[in-house]
Amino acid sequence: MGRGPLELVNERAVADRLRDGLNDLDVDVVEIREPPDGPEVGRIFAINRDVSACVRRARGENCLPVVVAGNCNVCLGALGGVGSARCGIVWLDAHGDFHTPDTTESGFFDGMGLAIATGACWRGLAASIPGFHPVAESHTILVGVRDTEPREQDRLDQSAVTLIAGGSGRGRLATENVAVAVRRLAEQVDGIYLHVDLDVLDPSLGRANQFATPGGLDLADLGAIAEIVAAAAPVATVAFASYNPAADPAGAFGDVAVQAVVSVINAITS
Repeated sequence: MGRGPLELVNERAVADRLRDGLNDLDVDVVEIREPPDGPEVGRIFAINRDVSACVRRARGENCLPVVVAGNCNVCLGALGGVGSARCGIVWLDAHGDFHTPDTTESGFFDGMGLAIATGACWRGLAASIPGFHPVAESHTILVGVRDTEPREQDRLDQSAVTLIAGGSGRGRLATENVAVAVRRLAEQVDGIYLHVDLDVLDPSLGRANQFATPGGLDLADLGAIAEIVAAAAPVATVAFASYNPAADPAGAFGDVAVQAVVSVINAITS
């Protein structure tokens, strides 16, 4: 999945598509490189410290930061760049990403992103990201989820996270439930971080990654959710994650991913 951002930015020219589709708005691209040394977890947090600086700089220049990343843990740098304890999360994902080191059986670090963002684990390293504040579970909405593990689901059931399931196929999401939840969230926060794991889309559109699960959203759902969020509260930053070109050998989903980015950003900026 680490190849995904470069595929979208370089081979798929997503920045050019944004320029063409957004009335010639300026689009600048900044590449954040992976540190060459150190353990994987340490490198992930180092990347997030750099993401935080870039997001903060973009917001200081009155720009919308759009993060394209290999995995969902980029949320930590995005939230750090926002730097507000009153930022809410709308998280679109086929998976819960709500494991902690105590509940995971695989040790898959990317399955902990939302748990870290809400302060459940890895607190010390998360605190090393400038500006990062854990987001209250009650200020978090998880949309499109349909594939969780038992212990992870137990954590979600016991949490204050608002959970809106993925439905049973394309176009089947109850967007009115999303609208109600987002409007309620907007009354409690100053801005929203919008997170899009591309495997939230239904695999009939193509496989975002090896974890893609049937029963997802379509592009119309995605655009509708972005419009709902943008109408309710300022979008502080938005991130797209988890496209794996190796799981998409024919390249079909790469084009869908670009359409997803353009659709969401157009909804936010129009």
